[in-house]
Amino acid sequence: MDKFRWVLYTILVFNLFSCRLEPELKARYGIPLTIFPQSAQVKIGDTLWLSYSSQDSFLINLLNQQKVSLKGKSFSFRLNGYYIDLHTDSKPKFDFVEDGIFNTSFSGSNQYISSIGCNSDFPFIKLAIIPREKGTFVLMASIDNVKGLHNKLDICGANSSFIQDNLTELFYYFTNADLHDSFISESIVSAEDKAELKRLSDGKYLYFFKVID
Repeated sequence: MDKFRWVLYTILVFNLFSCRLEPELKARYGIPLTIFPQSAQVKIGDTLWLSYSSQDSFLINLLNQQKVSLKGKSFSFRLNGYYIDLHTDSKPKFDFVEDGIFNTSFSGSNQYISSIGCNSDFPFIKLAIIPREKGTFVLMASIDNVKGLHNKLDICGANSSFIQDNLTELFYYFTNADLHDSFISESIVSAEDKAELKRLSDGKYLYFFKVID
């Protein structure tokens, strides 16, 4: 399996509707992310803002349409950036700054890892994404190493227990990820891979943008 197909396989297994060898799910929640400004093209050093704010103070379980309160809740978060062709062994470089706090661990990196909801009553994130090179990129958000929706004391701080919740599935999607068609059509990947990229993009699981000098 080449690198491109491996990445798509990873997306499907860990973030979408893949077959599971775990107990039957009891809850499934979608976490909406917004990118601002919504622009197909930015310059090196510009800032894209990724945000999630639980303004409704609840999530809806997609399996039974019941509401669950988000007060005191937290969930893990990972954001990865890739070159659009996904074949190269090199990784794109971004600086990530959350809530105005610069962390050198996420400087010149292609990924950002955090827990949403640790520092507030309700889950919230505002993440600056600053590209450091030109190219065409795709962003993908996913749950990191702690599955499920948790009380924030369980996954935040020194006494966190990192209890896995295999009965609850969370996935992230981009509310304004609708600029992808031209990027996919111009990509050098195969027709089959383009079709797979389009399927994932139509589901709003990927966000595309171009960086220029």
